[in-house]
Amino acid sequence: VSSSPAKDQASETPSDDNPRLFDVWGKYVEESALAERSRMDFEVAVQRFIELVGNKPVRAITKADVRQFKDAMLKMPSRMPKAMRQKSIKSIIATVGQDGEAYERLAAVTINNKYLGPLSAILSYAMREGYLEDNPAQLIKVKDTSPDEPSVLPYTPEEIAQVFTST
Repeated sequence: VSSSPAKDQASETPSDDNPRLFDVWGKYVEESALAERSRMDFEVAVQRFIELVGNKPVRAITKADVRQFKDAMLKMPSRMPKAMRQKSIKSIIATVGQDGEAYERLAAVTINNKYLGPLSAILSYAMREGYLEDNPAQLIKVKDTSPDEPSVLPYTPEEIAQVFTST
């Protein structure tokens, strides 16, 4: 179902009822009791999102924008040299792409907790304040493909019993 061009144009225009993401972020900070470290993490997430898709009015933010952000974060290195930190996301991704396996990528849990989670929290705040009807970031997550636990226990029950009964 596509929306009308007038509605699309209205969602792209900032207003008191459709503030830009950075403005909503500012209001979120004023009203929340974020610890300083969390506030800094949230701010990095907002700044990176804005750098990638722009400081859009919140109604103009789409699931496609959030997926683009998620996909970009999947390409980001987990550790960056100082000089790289000053570069744009697109420049960092290009550098990392050229060097192939030289950089370890951000873990799924990091992307979910430090980038997608804060973005979703801010957009949920925008919903509660009446700026949005739904949160485009709500269900977008990176699936964690890292192994949780070994599929085989290191010792059999008999070996464990033997350890505890031997003297």
